[in-house]
Amino acid sequence: MDAAAELHLASNDLPAGPIGLISQSGNLALEVGMRAEAARLGFARFASIGNQADLQVADLVEDFALAPGIEAIALYCEDFRDGRRFLEVARAATDAGTPVVMITVGASEAAARAARSHTGAMVSGQRSIEAACRAAGIEQVQTPKELVDLLQGLLLPAAPRGRRVAILADGGGHGAVAAEVAER
Repeated sequence: MDAAAELHLASNDLPAGPIGLISQSGNLALEVGMRAEAARLGFARFASIGNQADLQVADLVEDFALAPGIEAIALYCEDFRDGRRFLEVARAATDAGTPVVMITVGASEAAARAARSHTGAMVSGQRSIEAACRAAGIEQVQTPKELVDLLQGLLLPAAPRGRRVAILADGGGHGAVAAEVAER
């Protein structure tokens, strides 16, 4: 999907907006689209790359980082093929001011098996992915909801400054849960 070119080849309509979405799962991307629309966000470009038989995640991150109208890049990746190149282009995007937010799987054996059966992915160890993402400036999230929530915050016209967060809740339990999530 390319909103500027009015090219819509996805099975479902996706809302237009400032996000570039790259996903190894079409259905997961559709969920992200529904959540983005509910949050009044949308996509400048979307590519579902399946098992990366031709294009790789890094190719598209590199292209999306240079594309006009893309202010953030969202990813669902099961594997990276060329991890070093992926980290280089993601770092270049974040250094240029385009946030990269990613969901990946493989922390559990069940998720690794599911990824192998879905795209043939041989997932990497979660600790090495987390360390690489920190080094490249990639924000990691666990769910499509977290992905959209973080993108919504990153795309605010004026990002809050500093490292402080205030939590306002109508109950102690909700405040404690919010504090846990905020610190994580």
